[in-house]
Amino acid sequence: MDAGLAGLLGGVIGAAVGGLFTTTAAYLTGRKAEQQTRLQLEAQRERQREQLQSEHVRERREPRAQAYTSFLTFVDDAMKILQVVPVDPNDQVIRRAFDQIDVKMPELRALETRVRLEGPDAVIPIVDKITGGIIMAWTSLDAIPPDIGEVAHQVEGELPEAIDHFLHQARRALEGR
Repeated sequence: MDAGLAGLLGGVIGAAVGGLFTTTAAYLTGRKAEQQTRLQLEAQRERQREQLQSEHVRERREPRAQAYTSFLTFVDDAMKILQVVPVDPNDQVIRRAFDQIDVKMPELRALETRVRLEGPDAVIPIVDKITGGIIMAWTSLDAIPPDIGEVAHQVEGELPEAIDHFLHQARRALEGR
């Protein structure tokens, strides 16, 4: 084989091997870039999912907080009205307390419904207990004779305990737990 042909053959083989290595390197670089892009997209999707979840919690938090606050404000007002009765159980105090709660009953039902709609399910039995306690105390005022013992039982025992439980569950709901 003459030197020119050998040089030409060596050049062709060298170019082929160089081209093969270049093509392989380009292929591997492309695969690595594709993997990196896929990982970046997955991380971006995860951040978007977390952001949407955070926005959802924030959007749920405000209406819930308003519902809980309105309900607790009503309950506090009702408790103030009812707490006077066991201290001074005369007919005038009993009738005034009954009438004041009687006027507020539609509001209590509306607030109860609003809290039920806002949820979560963990607060519903507690709201039922609070609402039931207020109704029990209210109807006890209208009994003949008025059942002051039941009013005292509700405002001194059942209702404060249920209110504390509601506050605990409401905080958990507002924190997204």
